[in-house]
Amino acid sequence: MEVMAAMAILVVLTAATVGILINSLEAIRGNTDRVKAASIARTKLAELRNQGADAVMAGSVDNAPVELIETDYDGTGFTVTTTSRWVGFDEDTNPCATVVGGSPTQGYAQSRIEVVGGELQAPQFIDAVVPPTSGVAEAEGGAVTVYVRGEDAQPLSGRQVTATSTAAGAVGQTGLSGTDGCIHFVKLVPGAWTFTLVQTAGEMLQPGTDGARDVPALVVGENVAVDPFVTAQPVAGITLTAGAESFPLPARVPVAVIYGALGPVPRYDAFMPNEPLALPEAGQQLWPDPLGYSATLGCLDAGSATALPVSPGQVTQAQFATSQVEVVGPGGQTVSVSHAADPGGRGLCSGAPGDAGTLVVPELEEGFDVPSSTGSAGVSLPAGTWTFSTAGEDDLTVTLDGVTACSVHWSPATSPEPTPTPTGSSSPTPTTRATMPPREPTLDPCLVATP
Repeated sequence: MEVMAAMAILVVLTAATVGILINSLEAIRGNTDRVKAASIARTKLAELRNQGADAVMAGSVDNAPVELIETDYDGTGFTVTTTSRWVGFDEDTNPCATVVGGSPTQGYAQSRIEVVGGELQAPQFIDAVVPPTSGVAEAEGGAVTVYVRGEDAQPLSGRQVTATSTAAGAVGQTGLSGTDGCIHFVKLVPGAWTFTLVQTAGEMLQPGTDGARDVPALVVGENVAVDPFVTAQPVAGITLTAGAESFPLPARVPVAVIYGALGPVPRYDAFMPNEPLALPEAGQQLWPDPLGYSATLGCLDAGSATALPVSPGQVTQAQFATSQVEVVGPGGQTVSVSHAADPGGRGLCSGAPGDAGTLVVPELEEGFDVPSSTGSAGVSLPAGTWTFSTAGEDDLTVTLDGVTACSVHWSPATSPEPTPTPTGSSSPTPTTRATMPPREPTLDPCLVATP
């Protein structure tokens, strides 16, 4: 029993010792491999620095990290992955801007060298800066930097830009923007170059810009940063409505949609119909301005603008504020409605009055079958000065606030009394129809405009 107990103890101790030895050997091999990996990384870094940043990024037009994988590096059995990207200067004006007149390389290359293989439990890596080699790239051409960002001033990655040239010996290039929105085209032959943004589905360019940037005459050693490309996701649209069933709009009430960042400048002009007005029109898109959109119904000097909070992928519903106007006038007459001039001349009124439309005052009073000397019709109008005209009556010009309901009416002439049939006459008695009393307004009078 004692011998057996001693043997059990010996087995346990031996197993523990063997385990310790195995772990020690693995640790030694791991440490050896880490030393080897670190040495390989330093060697690779020395190679990069000897080549200079020009060679590190040679042929690359993609500022997204450029990855170079070398398996069984120099017969060591290790895999070396070098990831590099350009880093520029003068980031206050352009995150990718370069030193004008300096080296055509984009400042320097930022590289990470990662080594894996052997008994390594985790990759060994070195982060380093690789400076340019003076005098190398200057003899090979110039460089151009392109920056792509969104309307919110944030850089956009993965956007494709092509570089083309008709210069002798020029070879077209294509690049993708990196996480910083930058693309660096290097070693471009002298001559004229055009850089074109390949737009992705569902994006649009900032109004007033196009998808190309020209460098008319790139020279050897020159470093050019072109104007940024600015893109955005377009909003789905805006639906504008006004008026009501009993108080519709006239046929031609002007509408101006104002682009916030540009101030009171109409970006879309139209006449409001009696059905909802949808923006944008077919084939157009709205730019999501950070200051938002607003819209005025009528001349720009009248009333306040309606805010239009637009969001990508959504349709904004907006209702214009209007005054409901009851027009009381001669039955059966057509009444013309016109708006006054816009003093600033900024909107559709253009400094001159314009016809908004017409409405017809019914000849018969509702519910009766006898003529009435006056009738009424309803119309919705935005704030401003409006003139109502009808045949045989003086024009009525009123000021509306775009909120209060009111009435405009003419004082009707006294209706003629029916002619009585003479007493004792043998002629047949003519048929006569009495007229209804004049229609009285049901709303308070609209404010008469001051001359």
